[in-house]
This record gives sequence, structure tokens and C-alpha cells, in this order.
Amino acid sequence: DASFVSGSEPRDDTFESSVRNLRDTAEDYSRAHNELYFDYQSALWYYDFNYEEFDGVAGCDVDDDGDEELIHGDRSTNKIVILNPVDGAILGVLNQNFEEGDGLACGDVDNDGFDEIIFGDRADKITIIDYHNGVSGSFTWDFMAYDQLAVGNLLDSNPGEEIIMADRDDYIYVFALDGS
Repeated sequence: DASFVSGSEPRDDTFESSVRNLRDTAEDYSRAHNELYFDYQSALWYYDFNYEEFDGVAGCDVDDDGDEELIHGDRSTNKIVILNPVDGAILGVLNQNFEEGDGLACGDVDNDGFDEIIFGDRADKITIIDYHNGVSGSFTWDFMAYDQLAVGNLLDSNPGEEIIMADRDDYIYVFALDGS
């Protein structure tokens, strides 16, 4: 059950108690390990949901409304969830079998002026997903668990942004939309 929490909304006692306990634990750990801890109140906003270790997260405008959405690869449900960062509303759920170790990024890789979701699957497949039209392309590549994905405009000679993959074998690869 996802619920959106902003700094200005009232909080119930259970939530406040949980946050105090979490903060106390983080402060104790910080003192013991001489490290800084995250203070949730210093964030611009935060979203309270069941994010787990090895889930994926990205941000981009996939629904073409001019505002970026929060993209969550949820390994516990094996889905990619698209959230409105203003109110936490679920805008879409994609059944893409997102698992622990899969990768997630987004950007305009097909040069249509709109961002796509890039999903790196441990089954050696990189999939490009258009929010409005579903899967718009994919290519096979040796994508291993915990390889990382990003999107950027690295090559002027390629229309659209490129898919960037860093793998566990110490290489960084740059791909066009079709995997070339």
C-alpha cells in the first residue's frame, strides 16, 4: 500500500513514532560508524512506499504532460510502476517481470520528443517502452544482474539519446535504439 507524504501534511502518531525510531537507529549507526545519516525532513519531498533493496528508480516525462514522473521497478511485484510525484497517484503499471538485479532508466531514445522507459532484463534483453503504445523496441545483449543503465545524448551523429550500459565485466557500452 503506497501512500504519499509531503512535509506539510498531518502525520499520525504511528507514523511519527516509526520515523522517530528510524531516526534514532540511524543516529546510533551514524555515531558508531562515524557516518552521516539521511534526515527525511531535509528532502524536497518524499514518497512512502515499499521500496526494497535492488528495486529500480528513474525520473522522466513519460506521459508527455511536461512534468516528470517517478518510475519504480518493483521486484516484489515484478512490475514497473509509473507515479505522479506531486500526489503519489499511480499513473500506470507495466507487466515487465522486473526482478532483483534488473536495470531501469529513461529518456528520448527514439527521437520523437517524448521520453521512453528503458528496461534491462537479466534475461539478456533491453526493452524500450513507450508509455502510450507499450513496447516500442528491444534488443538482445548480455545484461547481467546489477548491470547499470543510463540514457544520455553522447553522439551527435545518432538521432535521439543513447542507451548507456555499464556491466560487471568493467565495460561501458553505448547503444542506439536498435542495439547497434
